Amino acid sequence: MKPDFATKDFFLSLKESFHSPAPYRRRPEKPGRPFLVLLAVTALLFIPGYINLLILVNTIKREVVDPLVYRLPVMEVISGRVTSSVKQPYEIRLDDQLMFVLDTTGQINSLEESGALAFMGPQGLAVYEDQQRTRIRRLDFSDTDYLLIDPLSIKNWTDSILPLLYPLAFIVTLGGIYLFRVAQMMVYIALTRITLRLRGQRAPFEGILNVAVYAMVPAMSFEVLLMFVPVYFPGRGLIFYLIYAGYMWWGTRAYMEGRDVNPGPEV
Repeated sequence: MKPDFATKDFFLSLKESFHSPAPYRRRPEKPGRPFLVLLAVTALLFIPGYINLLILVNTIKREVVDPLVYRLPVMEVISGRVTSSVKQPYEIRLDDQLMFVLDTTGQINSLEESGALAFMGPQGLAVYEDQQRTRIRRLDFSDTDYLLIDPLSIKNWTDSILPLLYPLAFIVTLGGIYLFRVAQMMVYIALTRITLRLRGQRAPFEGILNVAVYAMVPAMSFEVLLMFVPVYFPGRGLIFYLIYAGYMWWGTRAYMEGRDVNPGPEV
């Protein structure tokens, strides 16, 4: 059987996985190579979603975050105490949502009392970390000698730090998706091998692993396409699993037909 992984025919193999038994009949030279194929496919199919994520993040920043930042008052931290020349309590709202409250006068003394998502008091900043408002992150300025907080500086900081987070977001998200795909694949491999045993057939793990990887390509591709179809219906989330199961059955059948079945111990 033909080795499964060569740069020159990598994309051809992905294309053939939709309609041809050829990729499913290959037996990898090394067990680890199908995992590299899966990683490459996962990365390729993640790109459209990642681009969509970048567009969404930049839209939120441009339409929500930046306008809120520009409405922040100029604040100074002097010898550990926050001061500002604006009339207080100073509130920033987004539609009907109270987003930020500044009060260093003592009229409001805590984030909970402010009713906002973020509260700047005389000693520091407090922000809710979740929508349920059960976790609070606090930033204490008591040890700060001097700090100037102004909208332009915050805007420049977010503009400079956000592009640095994009590659990290890609790597972390891709890693999570890849591990999830591996777990899905292993479940289907186990079910396939159990089915083969019940039928009195044997197949090496490497062969079924190769089938599982290429069966994943059509299933993942259709799942990515569904991301851009604004139509929701019952069972939409099951489409991936149904397509994957169908290609696993077809791919395993093609693999078994393309080799002499060994009834002895599995490799």
